[in-house]
Amino acid sequence: KVWLHYIIAGSEKKEVPEESCFESTRPTSHPPAPVVPRKRPGAPLAERSHPLPRVGQRDHAPADPGGGGAGLLPPLHGGPAPSTVADLAAVEEDRLMKLWQGLGYYNRARNLQKAARQVAEDFGGVFPDTYEGLLTLSGVGEYTAGAIASIAFGVPVPAVDGNVLRVVARISGGGDIARPDTKARMRAALQAVLPVDAPGDFNQALMELGATVCLPNGAPLCDRCPAADFCTARREERTGELPVKAAKKARRIETRTVFLIFWEKKVALRRRPGRGLLAGLWEYPNELSPAPCPVEAAGLSDGPAGKHIFSHIEWHMTAQIVEAASPELPEGWVWADRAALERDYAVPNAFQAFAGAVEARL
Repeated sequence: KVWLHYIIAGSEKKEVPEESCFESTRPTSHPPAPVVPRKRPGAPLAERSHPLPRVGQRDHAPADPGGGGAGLLPPLHGGPAPSTVADLAAVEEDRLMKLWQGLGYYNRARNLQKAARQVAEDFGGVFPDTYEGLLTLSGVGEYTAGAIASIAFGVPVPAVDGNVLRVVARISGGGDIARPDTKARMRAALQAVLPVDAPGDFNQALMELGATVCLPNGAPLCDRCPAADFCTARREERTGELPVKAAKKARRIETRTVFLIFWEKKVALRRRPGRGLLAGLWEYPNELSPAPCPVEAAGLSDGPAGKHIFSHIEWHMTAQIVEAASPELPEGWVWADRAALERDYAVPNAFQAFAGAVEARL
């Protein structure tokens, strides 16, 4: 138990790099978040120095109608973004997807909206301040709930992300961190030694240790680590072996033909199914190669190629540029001109390689 408290003490003796963040070890140019006074564990809601916003109350500066303001979502495409929890809960899904376009992980946007609706309907418009309450929100798992509860509200619960798992595995000397029982055991061990008066500091210290010192892929900076003297992986020269993590399955590769179909300065789009990969988003029609042209063509030529990597699959794509012989399209497909494409239709980044070819013909 001593080593965990030692990590906290060690972290307080050095400056925390500004580029550190919760979910990534890559540097960022964003400035550090402002320090918000931590609520004392058990303090009533009324004692908070920064009350949480209620539904209808603006929790950010009003969005700029010209697209440059700050809101709950970035106003990237065609007008202001929702700037209150109520706005986010009420926005139409197509509009939400358009605002989110280019950010990837579209289910996060859907979960964000579901969570906003839960806050409005189940919590009276006030963001939950307990670990159990946070876990009820869509898209919030144990790590996110633990991080928010401990850092924002002073609740003594662990926040166990990949960085923390790596630190604990190396210091303790074992465990396949991909296994749920290993994660549960490490989480219970952290819970047992979590300082109740500073849980957020403790969790952030472990995250920072993993993000900036106890690095992955066998390259930890052991000479800078406050846990070096009692680290099993360092003592046994196993930093390249720990943490143990079962190998992921190789990604499946699909070769696809993308049809860029044009008619009078408009391009054809179709909506993807409501479930599965890129669910509900608009796309340029595409099929596994080889594939016949899905419409009657007056002209057909080769277009650009592109590749997109998802977590479990790779698309290797080649485009066919199609001049349609008529405006007839299969049911559910639409024609989009330049303005509609920019304003209304969320086309995922998987098709970014074809954006130039499309824009050149609109």
